[in-house]
Amino acid sequence: GSTLDVIDASYDASFRDPACTEFEVECRLTDAATRSARDSLTTRQLDVFGEFHQALNQRWLLIAGLGINHEDYLHETHTEPRIQLDYATQSNGTYSLAYGRYFEFPEFAQVEETFGNPALRFLRADHFVIAYERELERDWYLKSELYHKRMDHLVSGDPQLRYSNHGEGTANG
Repeated sequence: GSTLDVIDASYDASFRDPACTEFEVECRLTDAATRSARDSLTTRQLDVFGEFHQALNQRWLLIAGLGINHEDYLHETHTEPRIQLDYATQSNGTYSLAYGRYFEFPEFAQVEETFGNPALRFLRADHFVIAYERELERDWYLKSELYHKRMDHLVSGDPQLRYSNHGEGTANG
């Protein structure tokens, strides 16, 4: 499949902008100078993706996927691989192991020339999942997942650049 997102926008903004992200504590209480910008832009993002299912035997299923996206505001192209291995039990349950790499565009104000840093890169995350799913009744399912997510290129405030991609983190659940 594929998607094409086109944004054609005009903006006129003026506010006190301390170059904060969710990582800076109490940053919104500020006496930062007011910044103003008036501009318009057109940007496009093309995503192309596919998935391949291969039954290994009666119980094992391998799912491999690949996404490729290109975005013309930051001029980046990414490859997003995904793989999943499913094991079907005799009692309508399925165990799954999965991995995927994902990229996300930063917030627009963080890359806009006046308010942000147009040299920022996309945020990147690697997801690892172990799951169990069971059909209880028709159209009713029970699913439990454990996940670990490693993230880098997270946006954080920077005194010289306003924003940078120096943030890293993990999430578990």
